[in-house]
Amino acid sequence: MLQFPQRMQVCPECAPRAARILSALAIAAIRLGHIAEPAAESAHAAVTLTLADSRYDVTVVEDFETAPAARAPKYTWQRVTDFDQAPTGRLSLVIVSRTDKAGGRTTWGDRKRWRLEDKLPEALAEMLRGSAAAQQAKAVAEQAAAERRARWEAAILDARARFMQAHRAEVLRSQVQAWRLADDIAAFCDAAEHAVAADPQRAASATPWLEWARDYAAGLDPTRGPLAMPPAPEPQPWQLQPYLGNLSAYGPESTYRG
Repeated sequence: MLQFPQRMQVCPECAPRAARILSALAIAAIRLGHIAEPAAESAHAAVTLTLADSRYDVTVVEDFETAPAARAPKYTWQRVTDFDQAPTGRLSLVIVSRTDKAGGRTTWGDRKRWRLEDKLPEALAEMLRGSAAAQQAKAVAEQAAAERRARWEAAILDARARFMQAHRAEVLRSQVQAWRLADDIAAFCDAAEHAVAADPQRAASATPWLEWARDYAAGLDPTRGPLAMPPAPEPQPWQLQPYLGNLSAYGPESTYRG
């Protein structure tokens, strides 16, 4: 018989039977390839069964009945006001807590037509059902998570492509604006030189300024330098967010509230 901490709410006379019941349940679980061990003190149970990824804290309790205390009243005219909890010998197996979140029955007990020992297969079957439901729910959740990640990764690739297009368009607009400004400055310099050509004093005064302006325009003009595809910057999540709709740039499980 397996040894478990004495955390069963039973009278001393029923303790051996309660221990045998828990041992039988634990051995049946172990034979199916699961784990049975003494429960942690915080579990308020006697044994913990681990079936796949689900945990069940189980104990045995006894039914007690309220009965007048054996202590007689001091005076014959006094009413009986003192009561004791009398053990009945009827035991129940209780699932104190379960992690499968599957719901279902949690108590099996002695009845006139059967003993608790007869219900142990039914109790173990309930825990196996809950464990299987939990495994199925986990598989469904993992599949859903994988699908969300796949959709998110595809959306991120599309967002990066759209970000790159926007970046190139911005570079192009900047180059066109710089080219037009350089052309306008050159046209301005031509007009200014023509305006001061007849006045040597004005021409001498304007020449340094117009020379600087032409050099500045030459530096602005992108057609005077190498022309190539702009380098691809590594976008930050906040830069991708405008292209992701309701998805979050920070991960498939993150929430975006625009």
